[in-house]
Amino acid sequence: MTIDRQKIAEAAQRHAANGQFDAAIAEHFKVVAVDPGDVRTLLKIGDLQVRAGAVEKAVETYLHAGTLYEQQGLHQKAIAVYKQVLQLHPDHLALYSRVADLHIKLGLTSDALQAMELLAQRHARSGNQEALASTFRQILLLDSQNLPTRIRLGELLSKMGRG
Repeated sequence: MTIDRQKIAEAAQRHAANGQFDAAIAEHFKVVAVDPGDVRTLLKIGDLQVRAGAVEKAVETYLHAGTLYEQQGLHQKAIAVYKQVLQLHPDHLALYSRVADLHIKLGLTSDALQAMELLAQRHARSGNQEALASTFRQILLLDSQNLPTRIRLGELLSKMGRG
């Protein structure tokens, strides 16, 4: 089945300009139905879902787009999409590790460490000591010379009765 992408894009833009986000999303889904790997259109759908207030749906859409970027080997683009998700849903804890892993694949250790630090902060706020200790260990695997993290891990383990 062939579709007129330009016509669909224009219709979606008209709907969005009039605040008819659901109609605009429906137009873009016509493209995705024919080309499920069209990441750009998925990102447009996610943006419209955010504007419509459907944040959870937007998160799902963005995660799907990020996964497609990963499958295509476009790790930097996947990271950008995942960071968008984390802005919308900062408690999506597994995503911090995924971002860190992608940074490692790109050879960006300092960026991976930054993602792991954000994850550690989330675990500290939630009081999940086991997850926090695990995150500290992962940070030390990446940077064994990280003295502040080594000290924080030691203090945490002592507090947990493992010191």
